[in-house]
Formats: sequence, structure tokens, C-alpha cells
Amino acid sequence: MISTMSWVDRINAGIVRRISRGRARVSAEADGITTDEQGLSYADLERTVAFCQASVVGDDLSLVLDFGQGRLVTVTERDAVWKEVVDALGAHPRSRTRYADWSVGLVADVKARFELLWPREAPVDGEPGTA
Repeated sequence: MISTMSWVDRINAGIVRRISRGRARVSAEADGITTDEQGLSYADLERTVAFCQASVVGDDLSLVLDFGQGRLVTVTERDAVWKEVVDALGAHPRSRTRYADWSVGLVADVKARFELLWPREAPVDGEPGTA
């Protein structure tokens, strides 16, 4: 039985390594996120959506962070930076809801989606982006 379990453990470890290779490494900083490719500031967040994502074992809470211009980062509750990212979003000036509220909502309804940030305010005359 022990040799069978170690064989299964080796297969599982190989599968996890293979799945993990496709994702960029993400680290959390006080003012943003750093991926393999670039540093992204929380101040540049356009949109953040929380949802449940099917995984090999059950469902994972997941976040898609949209930094604009096609810069998207996905963080799941299995990622080492989950707590730092969730805490930073809760402290964000445009934060719409608390983690305790949206996480319970997702567990209750795995098909739900939660927008975590209020939309940016319309630009004031004279600021970039105005006509």
C-alpha cells in the first residue's frame, strides 16, 4: 500500500507541476502586483471580478484583476498571494464590498459574480480622457 501511494503522489505532483507551468508567477507588493512580465499598480485597476472557478478538487474562489490595456491577472485562493491581494482590494479607495460578504456570496452561489470596485469617476474637464 505504501508503494502504491507514493506512486500516486508522484503522478499528482507531476500533474500539478504541468498545470503550474502555464501560469505566470505573481507576487504582491504594498502598492500592486508583480508578475513574470511586469509590475502593476493597484491605482491602475480598472475592474476586479470575483467568481468561483472549477478546479481538480472542488471550486476555488478566484479574482480577475483588470489593469486596463489588456493587462489581466488571475489570482485564486490557492495562490500564496491571495491574502495580500484580498486585503489590498479591501483597502482600495473604490472598494465596493468586503471579503466576508463576497466570499460567502460565492460559496452560497458558485455561479455568482461580484464586481469588487466601484467604476472610476468620469474625468473632470481638463483631465486626460476628456474631449
